Amino acid sequence: FFKTEVPLLTFEYRRYLHYAFGFFILFTLIGFISAHYDKEFVNIILGESYVNMTIENIEEGNAVGVYQQGTNWGGSIAIILNNVQVGAKLFLFGIFAGIGTLLVLIYNCIMIGSFQYFFYDYGALADSAKGIWMHGAFEIFAMIICAMAGLILGASILFPKTYSRLTSFKIGFKDSFKIFLSTIPFTIVAGIIEGYLTRYALVMPSVLNIIIIFGTLGIITYYYVIYPFKVSKKHR
Repeated sequence: FFKTEVPLLTFEYRRYLHYAFGFFILFTLIGFISAHYDKEFVNIILGESYVNMTIENIEEGNAVGVYQQGTNWGGSIAIILNNVQVGAKLFLFGIFAGIGTLLVLIYNCIMIGSFQYFFYDYGALADSAKGIWMHGAFEIFAMIICAMAGLILGASILFPKTYSRLTSFKIGFKDSFKIFLSTIPFTIVAGIIEGYLTRYALVMPSVLNIIIIFGTLGIITYYYVIYPFKVSKKHR
């Protein structure tokens, strides 16, 4: 499943990965720019209590303080469940002609963009990146893949080609579900990293921090971007 089937499907539907990435960048920029021009925007998106707590953490020199709440295992479980739920919405809401997927994506991307600008505005972008991207490489990339699955599902309804609309939907659902399912291991690992490692991002050696960030980013990029071409070439 992971070695052959998913990579072949990812290659077959690769244009939807491009669409998902494009929408992700666009929506995240909307959040970033909106936070820049409207100082109340972050409060609206993230909540005033969360913003005030984070400002206190930044002033204390602990930009990743929000990730240090609760226990390691409790935090990991809660994070994993939440992220799986977000991924499932991105996939399943594609049934509304893909529009549902885009609405879920724009909400999460605006949150990411405004969140990053918030740290930039307070001069803590570098410290926040050390924590956020430790788990974010897997978490956010997996979110984009789930959006890809949702767009595939929506397209199967809108563009049945030579199939009946029902047959096209069945094929689209089966293929997109497999792609969504492939993200679960990455989501689980991202939750474990966030629960157990992100809280120590500012005290661990910078070299280790960089290895984790670029290591996880390299793994998931290879699996969904490079590896599918290799598998396709082998099975062509």
